[in-house]
Amino acid sequence: MTWYRFVVFGLELFNTAHRRGRFDYKDPKIIARLEPMVPVIGNTLYSAHMQVIVPGLKAAAAIVKCPLKSIEKSLPVFIRQIIDIIKQAGSTEPDTVQPAFKSLATILRDHSSAQVKEKDLVYLLELLAPDLEEPERQAAVFTMLRAIVARRFVVPEIYDIMDKVAEIMVTNQSLQVQELCRGALL
Repeated sequence: MTWYRFVVFGLELFNTAHRRGRFDYKDPKIIARLEPMVPVIGNTLYSAHMQVIVPGLKAAAAIVKCPLKSIEKSLPVFIRQIIDIIKQAGSTEPDTVQPAFKSLATILRDHSSAQVKEKDLVYLLELLAPDLEEPERQAAVFTMLRAIVARRFVVPEIYDIMDKVAEIMVTNQSLQVQELCRGALL
């Protein structure tokens, strides 16, 4: 009944090793050991346990940075499942949504082949818009927004949200928020 704790432990070990730079991507043995991890990490995104999903999202963002052959094949599945996790939450308040935004932003930023359907992009922008002024959610929101803008995804909603970002940049008192807005606008 508590099998998921072993999965969480494994994901945390992977995330820690990646964050500390323990993987030598020039070593074929390391690459050979990381290749089978791609589908395993992808499977964790389908878990019913939130304790598995959050480190799974972080691991997905980490593994896409690795120079592995199986990433390109798994990328659409990762993106689809991350968007489904966000949709299941229904708002940006649940604990899984902020890491999902950060993971999706990392995937979009690091892989030019990563694609998001227009309807999903519109949904993400509509979900992001109300949180532009929420201090505890701004980091993930602006990270996601900058990834969308950097990839030059174009939908009419992007212009509306950028108008709101420009307004927030002028009216908000926080220098950090002004800098986030400036970065997104540029």
